[in-house]
Amino acid sequence: MTYKKILLRKFFYMVFISADGKKLDVYIATVFGGITQDITELDKIYSSVQHDPQDACSLEFAFFTPENDGKLIEKVSFTNLTDSFCQQPQWIGKVWGACESYTDQKSIAELLKKTYPSLYPSGKGEANIDMNASPKIYYIKKGDKPSHICIADKGRYEDVSEPSRHRYAYKLYNQNKGKKIDGLEIMNWIKADITLSSNILKEPVLFSVELEQGKIITPDFTWYFAPPAGYVVSENSSVRIGEKGMAKEEKNAIQGVMDETTVLFSEWDKSPLSIKERKKSRVLFKAAPVKDIDNLSEDTVLAVALYMTSPQEPTNRQFWIGLIIAFLLSFCSDKTRINDYYSCLKLSCTCVENACFCEYVCNALSILSPILLLCTFFTFIMSPQKCFPPDAPKWTVCFKVCRICGFVFTALLMVYVFGLWFLVPVWLISFISCRLNIWILGLLFFLAAIANIVYLIYCLGKLKRKIFNCL
Repeated sequence: MTYKKILLRKFFYMVFISADGKKLDVYIATVFGGITQDITELDKIYSSVQHDPQDACSLEFAFFTPENDGKLIEKVSFTNLTDSFCQQPQWIGKVWGACESYTDQKSIAELLKKTYPSLYPSGKGEANIDMNASPKIYYIKKGDKPSHICIADKGRYEDVSEPSRHRYAYKLYNQNKGKKIDGLEIMNWIKADITLSSNILKEPVLFSVELEQGKIITPDFTWYFAPPAGYVVSENSSVRIGEKGMAKEEKNAIQGVMDETTVLFSEWDKSPLSIKERKKSRVLFKAAPVKDIDNLSEDTVLAVALYMTSPQEPTNRQFWIGLIIAFLLSFCSDKTRINDYYSCLKLSCTCVENACFCEYVCNALSILSPILLLCTFFTFIMSPQKCFPPDAPKWTVCFKVCRICGFVFTALLMVYVFGLWFLVPVWLISFISCRLNIWILGLLFFLAAIANIVYLIYCLGKLKRKIFNCL
């Protein structure tokens, strides 16, 4: 009731995603102050930060997973990095503007009066800061816009999490033990280590910031994502403004950040974060359908549907798969190796003399096994994710089963012929007869071929997909 609004003058939100996609390193830097009067004009709000001596202004941040979305968040731990933040003014300057520290009480009082003449009219009020509690005060200025100029003190931090309710929160408030000084705002930098229950690199995930409607003024609100090395934010990502069911979506409101603009806070410059190795993206709220760029709480919910992709992963994966297939093709079609296999079979061959059927089977293998391997390779690259429509009916699971069976039976056939018979031929001869061997070969080949052919006919014939589009 004391503070009508919160001026969240600076909000710098950086989300690092781990290499396994199951951990987030979130850094939130803020500067804020309370507005005790019921003011609506933004220009007046920027110069109306005041303190009630009986009631310190505080701001609480909470992380949670919506109940209907399961428990994606397993654990959150917080670290107060405000001291480290204040010791790196060169990087604060690249984020918020020039940052200058003051340690003299008189200079600070004059700065406050000069910056906020309406709070300190001539002959009224003094800005006597307790320098024992606040040995340094920071003056941040970016251009001449009143919204981007502030005088800040390091704020106090308190962990107010309730793990039993899966609610993880922290609170920031004024630490000055003396008179609460009008115009003086609170600055903090908090790190949240968030452990997730699943990998978000392969699945889209919705990040959202919820602000109390109409109560939070946001003249400088920035939000960044830093996927792990090798990944980028996909063009399928989008910004959604407004509450669920009524949200407006914009796909062109996320922009890649040039490496030259990277800020190298000491916590970010070393492993495992290694920010220079990552491709960063920022949310462009100016390009999003927001009601008021300086008062984002009018929209209540600011969300990003985040999709991540590894541009080189499909190429690299197919290169290695192609390399393996090329090796297997040459290995399985080598006539010398097939002759060695026949030599093993001949030791226990019971075929009719002068008409050895095993020889014909071995010759057929040298021709058919490469064809089967190629069919299996085509089945592999034509994955359901690439070929099946998004609204594919449930019965298409049969074709997915066929695809898996094709892989399994092909692998079993290759291991049986080109693995076991070359490694332990004497052992196999002891209990596998000529006739049983032919039955095993025929059954495995038939099952593998049928499974692959059924899947390829569905993809190429029914769905009209093209192999070249899947490479």
